[in-house]
Amino acid sequence: MTAREDPPPADLSRSEVESEDGPHDIPAIRNVVLDRLDALVGRWRVAATFPAGFFAPDAPPVTRGGGVTTFEWIDGRHFLLQRFATAADSGAPSGIAVIGLGPDGPFRQQYYDSAVSRASTT
Repeated sequence: MTAREDPPPADLSRSEVESEDGPHDIPAIRNVVLDRLDALVGRWRVAATFPAGFFAPDAPPVTRGGGVTTFEWIDGRHFLLQRFATAADSGAPSGIAVIGLGPDGPFRQQYYDSAVSRASTT
């Protein structure tokens, strides 16, 4: 299978649109606060654990199926990409999230899965 390639916009040549070096519009200055996200980079095994009473007053504690999540920096290290895949029997969705700085400084995440898209600030 080959990737689909659309032609560049009529007013740009292909060499202006792509390069072997990656995008050329990444800002040179990067907020050092983003370095705090370095601790997440890598591949992680995950499981969801819920305390007794979470689903109903007399419900027992529950740990639901596992999954894997990976974090990697996007070009320029201004945004961290998270990919997560869950076990088929977990009932939880798989998806992606992009984490960066919001306009007011705190981290902001844009989250997408098979059911929803949402933004959150942390």
